[in-house]
Amino acid sequence: WSDGASAVNGNELILIGGRIDGQATAKILRLSLSGSDSIQTEALLDLPQALLHPAAIVNGGSLLVAGGTTDGTDRGATTHFRSLDLSNPDAVWVEKETWNGPARHSAFLVKSVETTSLIGGIESDGSHAKSSPYFHPVYGWSDASPNAPKGKVSSAIKIGDSHAVALISNGSSHTSAYLYHMIGDTWIALGQDFQNLPGDSQLVSNGERFVVLSKESASRVTLGEPDTNYGWIDHISVALYFLVLIYVGFHSSKQNKSSDDFFRGGHKIPWWATGMSLFATGASAMSLMAMPAKSYASNWTFFAISIYFVIALPLSMYFLAPIVRKLNYGTALD
Repeated sequence: WSDGASAVNGNELILIGGRIDGQATAKILRLSLSGSDSIQTEALLDLPQALLHPAAIVNGGSLLVAGGTTDGTDRGATTHFRSLDLSNPDAVWVEKETWNGPARHSAFLVKSVETTSLIGGIESDGSHAKSSPYFHPVYGWSDASPNAPKGKVSSAIKIGDSHAVALISNGSSHTSAYLYHMIGDTWIALGQDFQNLPGDSQLVSNGERFVVLSKESASRVTLGEPDTNYGWIDHISVALYFLVLIYVGFHSSKQNKSSDDFFRGGHKIPWWATGMSLFATGASAMSLMAMPAKSYASNWTFFAISIYFVIALPLSMYFLAPIVRKLNYGTALD
């Protein structure tokens, strides 16, 4: 079995297409561990056509297969994108929306947080694909910039939540490793130790670290945490912040003569301090960092929440706040 694709699903390995005894095949075989020293094999539903060098991945319980070539040549490359529900024994192949761009084979499907990127590959005119379009199960395919490093992607695996590591060779007998940020659509070369690797190198990953395999050696790689430059000045700032909080707490406790003083400051808090308190109560690290990042990574649904504030706050100020004040409820508006 050669020239096919493989995908991991838990403790199962799925082999897709390729050649069997030199002939192109549409067969799909699922291998799973049976006991401690044996492997159980199971034939899944054949592909609609024989494919060589397709890209494949298991995502959300479905096997996704993209591209490939029907006859082993670049001209035979396809744009087919299909899925098969692995949890349903009666499932059939579903033809899905394809990416915008030329057909390609020998590419790799790599999953990010919510999307799946099609990385590398050889297009129908024989050129190396420069862009990595990505697929969202709700919004379909989106284009990416043609900014990939020059050369053929010989292996690509997921690392972390939003990165892929790819081996790219540029016409020589060696290959180099690059880190691709699938959300930001940016490439950077890994350090000097990952340049001029053996040309037959391949990558294997468990999602958090990866192994570089070749005929000559095997190396396990764990990417370290980025340097945040958090130093003694930051420690002092945090310590001072807590000391100020403690002082304010002790000082304010002496001013409280009743529950009205404790909960509403005796109605002595100026309007600007009340406004700042309302904003601080409604804002958090999630609203300042996580929601913009989520909007950038997927869609603008969370951005709409900020728009709702602009609409809701004036309505609350002019219509609801006077009513609450008259009812004399103990709220921040008092």
